[in-house]
Amino acid sequence: MFFVPTIRNLYGSEQPTVYTQFMATKTINIKESAYLALKSMKHEGESFSDVIIRLSRGDRKKVTDFVRSLSPELREELAASVTSVKKELDEVRPMEVEW
Repeated sequence: MFFVPTIRNLYGSEQPTVYTQFMATKTINIKESAYLALKSMKHEGESFSDVIIRLSRGDRKKVTDFVRSLSPELREELAASVTSVKKELDEVRPMEVEW
């Protein structure tokens, strides 16, 4: 059993309290071309807000996911290349520049 808050009306009888929640909305101005681009990316049943949220999150993938997708031989070659370049960069001395 759960508790439903009530209020007394003018006649003394109790009525359930109804709570409503509204989401804030904002109006934005965009160019017609931006609207058409956004509309073309909209899936069926999806609001423009849903599209903007989906696109702003993007399909961000981690570099590690990309590296794991490579063949073991290519991963080893990439690791050797990165290690070699890092050693070179560690040995570089900054140039002095006169102002």
